[in-house]
This record gives sequence, structure tokens and C-alpha cells, in this order.
Amino acid sequence: IASRPATSAVSERPPEVDEAVAALRAGRLDEAEAIGRRLLEGGRDEPGVLRLLARVAAARGDRAGACRALERALALAPTAPELGLDLADQLAVMGRTDDALEAVNRALESAPQAAYAHNRGGGLLARLGQPRAAAAAFRRALQLDDRLTAARYNLGLLLALAGDHHP
Repeated sequence: IASRPATSAVSERPPEVDEAVAALRAGRLDEAEAIGRRLLEGGRDEPGVLRLLARVAAARGDRAGACRALERALALAPTAPELGLDLADQLAVMGRTDDALEAVNRALESAPQAAYAHNRGGGLLARLGQPRAAAAAFRRALQLDDRLTAARYNLGLLLALAGDHHP
């Protein structure tokens, strides 16, 4: 299911985070984590830094550690839907479906006008076995931004898989 990069308050981050993200993408997890921990120790207890550390933990297979970092980030930025959606994703991977559904719903409630959040939430809902809720989320994303091709694609794919070819 397609998604679009999030832009929000969480994206406003210290420039060192970009360096850490590059290290993470290159598979240099120790380097990415070290930068993130240095930022935290330097008083940069920011959602973006915690989200980075969650991504490092997830890359290492430490889903519980990723959840802890995301919960801490959400405590600092409770209306940042991408944090809630990241948490939902980690919970889903851990098999905690009910908790993941709750996290998706909270994230979507926190950003009722964010088309990208509804699109991403729809993808998570589809993965969690909630096709009707997923279709509603994709439709809401398209109501908010009819040019969001990822949501149109996702809705079409979901309906095609369900045998319903009428969006």
C-alpha cells in the first residue's frame, strides 16, 4: 500500500538528525543511534529525535524499544499523527492488533484534516484486517486531497482485492 512522506511539526528537527537518518538508511545503525543519543543527552528531547531512535530500534528488531521511544515522542507531541501511525505499525508487527487499531484511531483523530495520515492509516487498517475502515480512511484522504494518487491507488487495490470494482 502506497504512502506519502509526512510533513509536520515532527519534521522540524535538528540538522544532525538528517545525518543520523542518512546513517540509518545506509545501515549504519550504531552511528545513527549514537547521534540520536547525543542529541538526547544534549537536551534535545524532541519527537524527531525519538522517532529516529524508534526507527533504529525497529531496524534492529527491537519492536518494544521502538514502541517505548514512540510513546515518549507522543507524550511530547500528542497531535503528531505520524508518531501514532508509527506506533500502530510497530504494535501490528508485534501482533498487538487491538492496541494497533487504537493507535491508528487516535492518530487519525489527532489530524482530521491530514490527507496523508488518513491514507497511511488506511494502509494500516487494511493490514489489520479492517477493510471497511481502511476504505473509509482512503475515501477521507481523497475528500481532503483529491490529487493524492496514493490514496486513489490504495482504495482501488483494496476494492479490487475485495472483488468490488466500484470506488
